[in-house]
Amino acid sequence: MCMAKVHFAFKDRLVPMYELAHGLFYLNTLSEILNGAKHPLVIGSDDFGEGADHVFQGDIMKLAVSLRTRSTSKSWDEAICLATILGYDVLALPVQPKLEDLLALMRASILMELAFISGARSELQGFRWAPKTLLDRRTNPPGSETPRTVTTLSPKGIRLVKDTILFAGSVTIPQGRNLFFLIQPSQTPDIAAASFTITIVEDNDRDNDSSNTTDTRLLTDVALVYSAQPDVVAKSLQKAEVAGLSLVAMLVSGVREDEDHDICAQFEMTTMVMFDTAIISSDLENNVCPKVEGRLATDFAIWVD
Repeated sequence: MCMAKVHFAFKDRLVPMYELAHGLFYLNTLSEILNGAKHPLVIGSDDFGEGADHVFQGDIMKLAVSLRTRSTSKSWDEAICLATILGYDVLALPVQPKLEDLLALMRASILMELAFISGARSELQGFRWAPKTLLDRRTNPPGSETPRTVTTLSPKGIRLVKDTILFAGSVTIPQGRNLFFLIQPSQTPDIAAASFTITIVEDNDRDNDSSNTTDTRLLTDVALVYSAQPDVVAKSLQKAEVAGLSLVAMLVSGVREDEDHDICAQFEMTTMVMFDTAIISSDLENNVCPKVEGRLATDFAIWVD
């Protein structure tokens, strides 16, 4: 079955492995090429299902961790290799596929957590939430403590059902800067318990320290979408409380209701949130943006492009 699923990309066509098998005398060497000597790929989960005809589907989030140290000779090889490992029909892809083509094949069983991987984003409408590539050392997939949740895609983007903080007002953020968000219970009297004060902080630890640009962007109808429920992650890390916890999140803007009464938004960036942190280190005190109030909505359904 494995040989029927593996294809080699030649200049003129894709060739299934079984057509080449009679000439492959050193399969152990081939295995080393596919798996790598120093950074073996983790390509599966522990759930293999029942029955000999079960089609194995790997975990793309586990792959994302391994692929940070990989490269391909051609950009379109990434989608072909991933489709092969994940058990999708390679022949359903275009001749020179992009990662978005593979995601389109996976649209009925995509993982929400894929949208929280950091790095450059696709420019294709409907996929602007998606990583442009997984072959980048700067990508940072959410950890294994983040539960995996299956969702779907549409022309509106990816459907997320996550705990989300909806900002009460617009925010101005610096252009081209790494930001993180401090989340604290609101101290304003007569405000609901699910309200929070959000402090936006510019991180000094960035790739281009020499840039002195002061350009800013005004974002309206803003929200922070958590990659997982903070209390669930804290419990998995054996922490007694959420205070001090860091969590991957997504900043979106333009939150609105469309004609189908779905909530939609535009992807802005992946970021980190820190909970109930009262102290800001002295080297970051000058990088604090104005605070804003927000309201927590649990299991909030939103389409993000």
